[in-house]
Amino acid sequence: MKHPVIAVTLGDPDGVGPEIVFKALSDPSIKKLAEWKIFGTFSKKILGPEKSGKLSFKALEEAVESVKRGDCEGLVTAPISKERIHLAGFKFPGHTEYLAHCFKAKKTVMMFVTLELKVSLVTIHLPLSDVIRHLSPQKIVETIELTHQSLKKDFGIPTPRLAVCGLNPHAGEGGLFGREEKKLICPAIQRAQKKG
Repeated sequence: MKHPVIAVTLGDPDGVGPEIVFKALSDPSIKKLAEWKIFGTFSKKILGPEKSGKLSFKALEEAVESVKRGDCEGLVTAPISKERIHLAGFKFPGHTEYLAHCFKAKKTVMMFVTLELKVSLVTIHLPLSDVIRHLSPQKIVETIELTHQSLKKDFGIPTPRLAVCGLNPHAGEGGLFGREEKKLICPAIQRAQKKG
């Protein structure tokens, strides 16, 4: 069976990315899953903010192009320094928004994945003080729908079970610790349930 070719960026060369990638790919159970094509720079000396930002941006651009050309079938990204990559002219809050732009994706969701649990986020790359302004029942429903679709299609789970977290302590305690659950989250859950 032919293994998929997966692009892997090393992230910020001054950061933890190169170490994470090398440790992960030294694990035989991970290494055998794919043919891993590495993009990025590894340096034993500290390169400094602007240079490391430029190198991590360049690696990301090259990896994305390899996927667009069809040389690679997927992409794994190691951590970047948002501050440093912005010094290099990166105009996006993070990887997710950049990849959505590059692949012209209208709807995206950031998901953290383990064997036991997958967690999708409604908002990403926002200061905590801005989160509530960016929440709406529609955005929550879209996140539920995209997560449901991904669990079925990408993870092969025929009937996924989804749970929706509250925003406030104790999910608001009936309005005692905030009303976002009543105003935003519960209506979204009800809409998603009606859609099946």
